[in-house]
Amino acid sequence: MARLFTFGDYCKQRHGRRIPRLVFDLTNDGEETCTHRAKTGGCTYCCPKGYEVQSIKGGLKEQKEHAIKSWAEDKRTYPFYAYLQHGTPTSIEINRLIKGCDELLQDSQCVGLIIASRPDTIRDEYLEYLNEKTRDKDIWLEIGVQSSHNKTLESINRGHTWECARDAIKHVSEYKGIKVGVHVILGLPDEDRKMMLTTIKRIDKLGIDAIKFHQLQIAKGTSLEDDYKEGRLRLLSMEEYIDIVVESIRLLRDGIITLRLVGITHLPFLVAPRWIEPYARVVQMIRNRLLYETK
Repeated sequence: MARLFTFGDYCKQRHGRRIPRLVFDLTNDGEETCTHRAKTGGCTYCCPKGYEVQSIKGGLKEQKEHAIKSWAEDKRTYPFYAYLQHGTPTSIEINRLIKGCDELLQDSQCVGLIIASRPDTIRDEYLEYLNEKTRDKDIWLEIGVQSSHNKTLESINRGHTWECARDAIKHVSEYKGIKVGVHVILGLPDEDRKMMLTTIKRIDKLGIDAIKFHQLQIAKGTSLEDDYKEGRLRLLSMEEYIDIVVESIRLLRDGIITLRLVGITHLPFLVAPRWIEPYARVVQMIRNRLLYETK
């Protein structure tokens, strides 16, 4: 039976409490770090300003101080995970990337590092560096897969194949200390329920540690906006999305961590679906379904 095991649950198990994730930008320009976007215009759904957490411009120390200033004063010494979310951090020049990671990991409050990546920007030199750091810190690599169907990946201008993503996950898994998370998008153009669940089954076989679920969202200024407005693209309803997420979690092996249940685009950039408002309601509906199924 399906059991939801969240990142919060994982933190309680490993650290005895929930641990916040602080977003850092090594370049102060997240768009600079996505070579795919620079070369081709990027994925058809991509709107970085619509979903990335905007960190303050400046050094990593300044970014940290800005991120925690909203915390209660007695909690500002709490531990945190450093999350490199902006763009594709693994495409940054290797010495600059390692220098930034070293600075973050040397912070006594930092218990670990979470790095977002495309499957085609993962370098052995960086994997060897990260694996060495797993002796003292919790290291995660989150790989954007989105779909296991090459026709879909081509249609959204993803810039890599399923085989590339599959092989990248297998390769990272050879570094036993690094935990692997994957991102998938449900409701991509021309994908039906069977195709989406096939992606989940294929990913599950790769021995991943965690997964993030997103619904396809239409953001302003993206290539998909015109397709949606002109009726060439149908989005999942809230009920369809919840049903597929619940079934996906049921298909995954026990112990896989669910990092996210619902994608969030900042409302000024969001065209559709609007059922995500408020997203906490959708998350709770998924949780309730899973709780009901386990009884």
